[in-house]
Formats: sequence, C-alpha cells, structure tokens
Amino acid sequence: MTSEQRPTLAGPYELNVDPKDRLQIPAQFRRVFEADRSQRLYGIPGSDGNLWLYGETVYDEIAAKRGEPTLEPTDQEADFSRQYFGHALFLPWDTQGRITLPGRVRDQYGLSKEIVMVGMRDHVELYDRPIWKALVDQLVERNKKKREAMHIKAGIRPAIVGTNPPEAPAGPKSI
Repeated sequence: MTSEQRPTLAGPYELNVDPKDRLQIPAQFRRVFEADRSQRLYGIPGSDGNLWLYGETVYDEIAAKRGEPTLEPTDQEADFSRQYFGHALFLPWDTQGRITLPGRVRDQYGLSKEIVMVGMRDHVELYDRPIWKALVDQLVERNKKKREAMHIKAGIRPAIVGTNPPEAPAGPKSI
C-alpha cells in the first residue's frame, strides 16, 4: 500500500494503562495499521520528546528512505540511527489489541497511566493527559489571536464575548 492509499490516523483518544502495563490501541487506529499489513508498532522518540508509534510498514519505509547502511556514517547519520533505530521499541499487540508500556518506558517519556493517543496522519503520538490539555489550550489561544488579527486587518470589530449587543435607538412613541 502506498502512502497515497494509506488511511489517515486522526483524532485524540483518552486511554488508561491497565495494572499489567497494557494500553489498548483504539479500534480505529488498529484498522489503519492492519490495512497496512502491520502487526506491531515501533515506538521512537518524537521531535518534542514524546513517544511516537509507527506501524511496521511505515517504519520500514522510513528506514528504507535513509539509504543503504554504511560502515562510515557521517556524524549526522550516526546520530539519526542511534535516535530512531537504536532507541526504537518493538511493540507487538496482543489478541485484544493491547501493547505493553512498562513503567520504565512511561518514565522515559513522561507518561503516567492516563494517556492521550493522538492520530497524526501516518503515526500516533502518546501524551500524558495534562500535557495534551496544555498543548490544546495553547493551540486554541494561538488560533484565537490569529482570528482576532485577521478581523482587525479586515476592519471587523471582534465581538466581545459575554456582552449584550447595543440597544436599538428608541423609535417614535405612540400616544
């Protein structure tokens, strides 16, 4: 399946790690991974320090794009390999669609047992719930400021939430 045909992973899901350190993969996400013939996930460090999960097919495609391995990689190639292959977690799911996230892995990525799994097109990202809420709040605030700036630029006076519209002037009184 090519990336153009691959279904998109999207949306946040609030999940809990069970007492045996298992995390249920939402059925919507499992269907996408299975359609891509992935039977396991690979976890790698994300660009902002959280845990990113890729289906094995996409992960293999990313690895293939790195070119042939060499005995004398550049410093940048070696750093990339250490980060994304050396730190990769192999996470098969069980018959119930759960992966195991041991405490040491959660600690490494700042995850409690209350997690938000977010679909990000070709992978999912794991966030601790308060961190995800803070990120969403920042995004909402940033978008609000952009919208206000667009209104000002367009000459539209933004409405102030919680105020009543001005009253219409009184018309002629009837006697």
